[in-house]
Amino acid sequence: MATPTSQKGVLDWENDRSFKRDLIQDILCQIDYQAALRARVVDMSCEEMEAELDKLSTRALLNWYEAFLHIRSELMFAGYELNGLKVLDRPIDSIKKLMENDPNFDLKQYIF
Repeated sequence: MATPTSQKGVLDWENDRSFKRDLIQDILCQIDYQAALRARVVDMSCEEMEAELDKLSTRALLNWYEAFLHIRSELMFAGYELNGLKVLDRPIDSIKKLMENDPNFDLKQYIF
């Protein structure tokens, strides 16, 4: 006699609310949202951000998170650190010199 197949699909985790809540919490911890909020880099409370992220599908959240982790690892592997920001393929001294010589130098624009 054949074993009955499971009625659950491969992507049933998409409807798992506890998985999605854990995923959102992990994302906010990985990007250190609290620190960004304290530094006034962002202006949405953690609760507001959680509510907005909860509107996305679990699949979209998971894919965004995977992309974020990939880019972060690439930046850490290829870059140098300057005031907590990673700078690609440029030594810190060169960046400091650019900042000193150009009053309009924008580090974030340079990186991204």
